[in-house]
Amino acid sequence: MKLIHISDLHLGKRFKERSLIEDQKHVLDQIIRITEEEKATGVMIAGDIYDKPVPPGEAVLLFDEFLVRLREVCDHIFIISGNHDSAERLSFGNRIMEKGGVHLSPCFDGRMKKVTLRADGEQAEKVAEGAPAGDRTEEEPVNIWMLPFVKPVHVREYFEDLERDDYTGAIKWVIENSSVDFAEKNILMGHQYVTGSERSESEEVPVGGLDGVSAEAFEGFDYVALGHLHKAQPAGGENIRYCGSPLRYSFSEEKDSKQLLVVEIKNDGVEIESRELLPLRDVKTIKGTFDQLMTEAHKMEEGQRKAYIRAELTDKEYIPDAIQRLRSAYPNILEVRYEDVERGGSLFAGRDEVEEKTPFEYLEDFFRAMRGREMTGEQKAIARQAIQKIWEDEE
Repeated sequence: MKLIHISDLHLGKRFKERSLIEDQKHVLDQIIRITEEEKATGVMIAGDIYDKPVPPGEAVLLFDEFLVRLREVCDHIFIISGNHDSAERLSFGNRIMEKGGVHLSPCFDGRMKKVTLRADGEQAEKVAEGAPAGDRTEEEPVNIWMLPFVKPVHVREYFEDLERDDYTGAIKWVIENSSVDFAEKNILMGHQYVTGSERSESEEVPVGGLDGVSAEAFEGFDYVALGHLHKAQPAGGENIRYCGSPLRYSFSEEKDSKQLLVVEIKNDGVEIESRELLPLRDVKTIKGTFDQLMTEAHKMEEGQRKAYIRAELTDKEYIPDAIQRLRSAYPNILEVRYEDVERGGSLFAGRDEVEEKTPFEYLEDFFRAMRGREMTGEQKAIARQAIQKIWEDEE
């Protein structure tokens, strides 16, 4: 039996205010194609389907189309909610969709949802008693355990003795309370941060970093399909994996390969292979003076010029309208930074010049240097009000 492991679609996400719907559709098409090529029994989507609890309509329509087309090439789809999703909205209609092979984790009620598949891929209505680990037959069923994103506060509703920030204890309690028979084949889907794993800039990091779950909480499972982190990586064991997000959602990910995982479940273990996912547009940082970058654009391939670009300018002086002018050569440029500013230096000629400016003018210069554009009218109004409030408080 083969299962595809994906996560962190973040449908509806914007990259520096740029809609990624077209890019997301492109990569979802690849996931459907690979699922068909692998003749996979099912696809596991390990959370963060959407980028916001209330996603935009275009994201919902895209996911609807994806599910319909994906269901045409595999028999089962397993979906859990992540920290970006609304568990209530995502689980809507789950009991009806179950009959069509689309298995949505319900809102957390203290236990994990279990779906059992026979070796032929058909869903078993009842779980047969598992054979001993050393005597597994060809017809042995596989249990898919679905654990949506949970915090200790959610678990304390059912287990009052749990410490406030004990993520590992919370996950262990849920697993124990779900009566997992480890003599059977068991796959766990989860959406948590496993301690020691590598994060990316596009992920939410809680204050204090107290959300870590020890990998030991997942001991006994044949495979753990994780979502939450955007970099593909093992998490405390080769059978505990993050597949990563299918697209690069920050410039910190520009060197990360994006992939899905093909998990083949055999009697004697689990084999894991990765399949590369290619973006419609790459994510790239370019560096040099303004004039250098404009000249080099003519030497670059079209695909490189049309990537989502962050430009790091090494000019010693501010370049007026730099991002707009660079956009004539790099149509999808999203950000302009100045190397001196990043090192803590100054874009301005000298102390006397700064002191001659009003606080608002200085803020305008700083905003322009950091964001590569002018403030909007609304932003200027907010800035003026804030500065006025500071002066009034000091008086």
